[in-house]
Amino acid sequence: MIGEYFIDICLNLCCSLNTDKPGWKESFTDISIILSIYNTEIPEDYIPLEFKDKLDLLDKIVQERIENNNFNFEIIIAKVAENNKFKNLIPVLEEKRKEITNEEFKNIRELISNRRKLFEILRGKNRIQEILSQVDITGSGEEENIIKSWENEIFSMNENILKIKRLEDIDSASSLDLMKDDYSPMFKKIFESIDIRKTLPSGIKYIDNRLVSKGFENRRLYLIGGSSGIGKSVMLIHLICNAVTQSKNQVSEDGKIPTYLYITAENLIDETWIRFYCCLTNTPHETLIKKIRNFTYEYQAKDVNSHEEAEKVLMKFNREMQLEVKNLLNYYGANVIFKYVPMDETTVRDIDSIVSDVHSKNYLRCLYIDYLDLITTGNNLDYRFELTKVSEGFKNISITYNIPVITATQLNRDGYNPNAAPTLTQMSESMGKINNSDAVIFLNNTIPQYDNIGDTRYKILMITLLKQRNGPAGEPYKIGLPDIHLNGDPIFSFKYCELPNINNNSQNNNLSNSDIRDQDSYNNLDTLDKEIYKEVNLNSIQQKMEEEQESSDAFSEWNIKMENSYKGLF
Repeated sequence: MIGEYFIDICLNLCCSLNTDKPGWKESFTDISIILSIYNTEIPEDYIPLEFKDKLDLLDKIVQERIENNNFNFEIIIAKVAENNKFKNLIPVLEEKRKEITNEEFKNIRELISNRRKLFEILRGKNRIQEILSQVDITGSGEEENIIKSWENEIFSMNENILKIKRLEDIDSASSLDLMKDDYSPMFKKIFESIDIRKTLPSGIKYIDNRLVSKGFENRRLYLIGGSSGIGKSVMLIHLICNAVTQSKNQVSEDGKIPTYLYITAENLIDETWIRFYCCLTNTPHETLIKKIRNFTYEYQAKDVNSHEEAEKVLMKFNREMQLEVKNLLNYYGANVIFKYVPMDETTVRDIDSIVSDVHSKNYLRCLYIDYLDLITTGNNLDYRFELTKVSEGFKNISITYNIPVITATQLNRDGYNPNAAPTLTQMSESMGKINNSDAVIFLNNTIPQYDNIGDTRYKILMITLLKQRNGPAGEPYKIGLPDIHLNGDPIFSFKYCELPNINNNSQNNNLSNSDIRDQDSYNNLDTLDKEIYKEVNLNSIQQKMEEEQESSDAFSEWNIKMENSYKGLF
């Protein structure tokens, strides 16, 4: 695991690496961790005697380098000479002292980093061997405990690797000497963070106008807070539908269409599908239920005399609904996968397994989890610490799979007060959830709860961007769920609309008549005819997309110019 070659490279660093090279301390920290794991996992009798002293010398010098920011080779030699055990190795140290170029240090840094990853995997080696030994000697009834212990150890090893990957992600931006360092790695990260092609617009202008990247970024965790029943799950479904409708021509390099994964411990698949269908097609919930009820009556009537005839009714309804949804998904060039998991039993590693499977087969664009408080670590921790660790797990998933992760959480008692100004302290149970999130969005009730705008009654909610890691927070803004036409016609379709903010004469009032599709013309399509659907429905969608495209052309043009400007740097 540690050989003469690796020790010699590390000694070379200890004796030669100046503190003016970025990453010097991180390198010695990695070496220290490697040695610590090695000494813990490997019995002393197994360490070859020929380099045992060398190993101990390396450990001593590495600690000296970590503790002192100034490098002085003579002082290191003097301290080594104080121990008779190492006196005969001083010539070895003098031999190892030689200049290290930037390119050489880059290669050595990568070698040490990879070696640390390997050792993090092996950190639980003895425990794994102990578990495996139980397989042969344990009697019946202990299988479940053995499997659980195995899963916990493997998960812990994986978490250690994820932590290293997170550190590597920020390593190139962890320090910057404004006079000596090259700025291009920093500018590259800035450029990537504002590249509109790598962000996922929320479709809610209030959010997109305030997020610095104009949408959800990869490798970020987004948290939506709200009281019970306020509409967190509806918001997640709404964001998925918005993502689908903005997926045109967003295929991956290998030609796969974007896939949006929704994992819910809150609602069953049939409940989720109804919400998604209503939101995507803008069909009022009551209209869909009435349609389903009519087919149900016909199915039951046929089933009295002929089960075969009843099945034909079911298949007819199934074809119509599938064709409608698949036509829309094909048109937009996107796919959505729903997964239901049991609440309070599903662990972060279960979520990771689902994501890993979907990611391996699809172009996974975003993960939505409904919701954080219903997922566990499986370690029976204190509830507050449990929520913190679950949010850490979600953050790690976003980094591992290079996707945005959007989830929701409950508010505490103060969050239920519509008169209270939204604050981060209203987050239920654990502030660790906030600390691990890159952006926090709150939904709050208002007084009055309903308001009439034009010929429509809306359920009014206040949305507030309370935190974003790389930009300012936002002021509260009113959004609404269309409830009914004032003539009594139902229009509730699980679809949010932005509303003019009566408390702020902002120019961000984004609601227009074209934002809500004509209900009558759409709902009169009792049965789906593919050609008529394309002519009536998809043409209107195309028109809306063309209008939206015009509004983003200026930003896209600027983005391309920026890319061309930076090509010379990278």
